[in-house]
Amino acid sequence: MTTPAVNASRPPVRMYRWTVAASVLAVLALGGFFAWRWYQDQAARSEALLLAEGPHFDEAQPLLLRLHEREPQNVAVVRALALGYLYRTRQIPQTRKFLDRWCELAPGDPEPYRLRLGFWLMQEMVPSAIPDAEHILELRPKDYETRRKLVQLLLADGRYQQAEKEGLRCFLENPKDQELWLILANIYRGLGQLAKAADLTDQILRTAPDHLGALKLRAKLYVETGQPEPAIRLLREHVIGKTSPDGTEGLYELSEALVRAGRDAEAKKVLAELEWRQALGIWSRYEHRDDNPGLQERVVAAMLAAGNTEDAVHFLTGILERNPQAPPATHQLLAVCFDKQGQSERAREQRRLAERSQEHEQQGRQGGKQTRRQGDKESK
Repeated sequence: MTTPAVNASRPPVRMYRWTVAASVLAVLALGGFFAWRWYQDQAARSEALLLAEGPHFDEAQPLLLRLHEREPQNVAVVRALALGYLYRTRQIPQTRKFLDRWCELAPGDPEPYRLRLGFWLMQEMVPSAIPDAEHILELRPKDYETRRKLVQLLLADGRYQQAEKEGLRCFLENPKDQELWLILANIYRGLGQLAKAADLTDQILRTAPDHLGALKLRAKLYVETGQPEPAIRLLREHVIGKTSPDGTEGLYELSEALVRAGRDAEAKKVLAELEWRQALGIWSRYEHRDDNPGLQERVVAAMLAAGNTEDAVHFLTGILERNPQAPPATHQLLAVCFDKQGQSERAREQRRLAERSQEHEQQGRQGGKQTRRQGDKESK
């Protein structure tokens, strides 16, 4: 039989049950809260990643950055940020930051290393690219394209012995790759093994006589072995004027060969031609080129330095035919060209047209000022 003292020491059964129930409810509420937060995070992550996959990285970016602050180890979020900065915004510091982070989080995945390798190549950072190419090959030893790219990187970095070793591994896998032959020829040239380089280059030209890289390398090898005249013939007959739209290919190599042959005057003329063709190429890529006297002057100056006055006249008259309202400087440049040809009357006519064009410009500026003043008065 239970005594009253014992009964008094025990909590009432009803109170005990309420305490247990309250605890259970608290646990359930806390679990529900965390489940709700988890669901919210999942929904936000899914929305951000979905936006990042399409053309809306600008909308996804702030969401992804907030997610990254909360979950710095989340590979999917870091990947989305890296790809977005790389392809959508071209923000170099942010691209590098998230590519580095992605590689750090996923060392066994070749994808981030491939993308970072491409990023280094776009930035022309060859020493940084080499370790990523090597890491990809550790993960994928049979990746031929990456190994060949590594050979090119080692060649560009002047690491000829390592480049030869990796190049020969590629050769064993694909002995018919002519581009690899050319890479190996350049490696042997760097190692000073000119006979090997020439032999490989000749093999390419026997099967592909118009191969530009092989033709230019063969000319260099002729020069470096004390045979400038064959180099000059090779470049003039097979390279210059035949292998590029702007006609610049081979001109620099030709100038070097002419110098080695003691034909300095010809070499200077070739370099001058290279300069005006390069200037013309820059001018042709500019959208408003017919209204840009600075670019026109650069092209004309290079043409005149090369002794191509007729080309300069043709260049300027073409601009005036397309654009009769060309700047006064265009007429002034054409006047200089006519003077060089001894056509004084035509030069004076161009200077008169330049003065008239300048007067029209001044009148236009004054008219614009008067219109603005009148508009200011009316607004007051």
